[in-house]
Amino acid sequence: MSAAELAQAMGLSRARLREVVSRDFGFPTVKLLQWLQLQHAIDALRHSASLADAAAAGGFADQAHFNRRLVEWFGVTPSLGLAQLDISIVR
Repeated sequence: MSAAELAQAMGLSRARLREVVSRDFGFPTVKLLQWLQLQHAIDALRHSASLADAAAAGGFADQAHFNRRLVEWFGVTPSLGLAQLDISIVR
């Protein structure tokens, strides 16, 4: 989901969404979207042994994109420790 799509779904302008996300989460909208993308992919990875399925569920372009994002956010790749990492998604 893009920032424009999220703003439209919430009935906000992109500028207002940016203000709300910055105020309430303390970081840019793009980081919130990355986090949501990771949530979907990690949840899919928990239910499937396929990294390709998890990457697709998160909306990543490919497995390498998912891999890079995991390293960026958590410092691990799926093969080097994601299975050992306890990530709690609170909704």
